[in-house]
Amino acid sequence: MTDEERQRAKERSDVNKAVRDAHKWNDKKRSDVNKERSDMNKIYLTDEELQHNMVQWLFLDDDTRARMMAWPHGWVFFSRLGECWYGIPHPTWGDEYIYRTKPAPVDAGKEHSDVVKERSDVGTIAIQEVLEHEDGSATYTFDMDEKAHKKLAELGLELAMTCVAYEMDIQEAMDHIRWLGVSKEVNDEGGHPLKSPDKPISGDI
Repeated sequence: MTDEERQRAKERSDVNKAVRDAHKWNDKKRSDVNKERSDMNKIYLTDEELQHNMVQWLFLDDDTRARMMAWPHGWVFFSRLGECWYGIPHPTWGDEYIYRTKPAPVDAGKEHSDVVKERSDVGTIAIQEVLEHEDGSATYTFDMDEKAHKKLAELGLELAMTCVAYEMDIQEAMDHIRWLGVSKEVNDEGGHPLKSPDKPISGDI
């Protein structure tokens, strides 16, 4: 082979290499564009939404996938065969599957703490002593905290203002309340309703 033929062969080789490099660059560029378009269509879910997910693994974005895979409380996946959710200790993370995270276990101590905190706004009234008398009556001694004391004062004031508005004294109002209670008991037992008293009543009914 002459020097001229060698030169032409080298030029052809260089051209072919340039063409191959151009094809590789185009393929990579096309792949990057397709990946970018695909990523734009991926779905982001919050941690709370992961527990109610209905999106296939293929369509979740990288951040959502990473958080789901790192979830410490386990997963379930949807089985089309049984049309139901199954717990799975080691997911395969297949593109066609739908996965959900399991909720965190309930902290009994925290739940009790929340209940106590919720009830902390309620006053407490405790019966300290009950002294029974020969006539059948009894004297009660109560102990109450500041919240209960305040609430009872508010209710007492409301009762007094209501009595003033309807021109009744407090004893009359209490008598009518007792009558309503007895009347309800009679109705519940199937008896005849009691007539409303024409005047205040007191004592045993």
